[in-house]
Amino acid sequence: MLLMVCFNISAQKAIVRRTNKVSHTQKTTRTNKSRINHSKTTPARKNKSVDFTKGQVVDLGLPSGTLWADRNLGAASITDEGGLFVWGDPYWENISRVPDGVNEISGTGYDMAQSILGDNWCMPTIAQFQELHDMCSINKTKKNGVEGYLVKGPNGNTLFFPFSSIYKMRFGNWDYQLSWTGEADSHGNPITCNLILGLYSWNKTDRVTIRPVAVNYVDSCATDTVAFYGNY
Repeated sequence: MLLMVCFNISAQKAIVRRTNKVSHTQKTTRTNKSRINHSKTTPARKNKSVDFTKGQVVDLGLPSGTLWADRNLGAASITDEGGLFVWGDPYWENISRVPDGVNEISGTGYDMAQSILGDNWCMPTIAQFQELHDMCSINKTKKNGVEGYLVKGPNGNTLFFPFSSIYKMRFGNWDYQLSWTGEADSHGNPITCNLILGLYSWNKTDRVTIRPVAVNYVDSCATDTVAFYGNY
């Protein structure tokens, strides 16, 4: 069973709370993150149609300074869905290698974006998705014949999130986008994000898209998660 927590769309709009403001040039240190050695390993490219082009960095003018990739991981263009990945599978073997008790993988050896694209990229945090929801306009649109969400930042720059095939497989339609976050809930279930509906606990072995962020900004939304999780 999938459990969901919607974004808080009240005036406060906060499911996470910043406790320490971090400058755009300052990096914080995360602790208690297990790492695996994958520096010499190239992920197996089982699907030749998947393109590991890094794409462009997009500055949306967000308060945190977070920079987003203009496309999903493995996408040949901004409208391409890209690869579908198991959570915490840095070698793309359809096996989650995240051990019990590890609930944050952004910037660690389990991070698919960093494993494939290099140290300048990583998976986004819940706080970074929350910031997109709170600070940007998000509208359903069609780009080059592909349906998805157009995200427009405070400075007018945009991102396009194509709708996810996993929704079609699960629910029989293409009307939603779904992306992995780099975080899991208190039960160890990884959390996905739909930019409109909010956060879902998912299964580690399901295959979902990833939208990378620039790694220098992965900690720019340094937060304590409050009790919005409840019981996923």
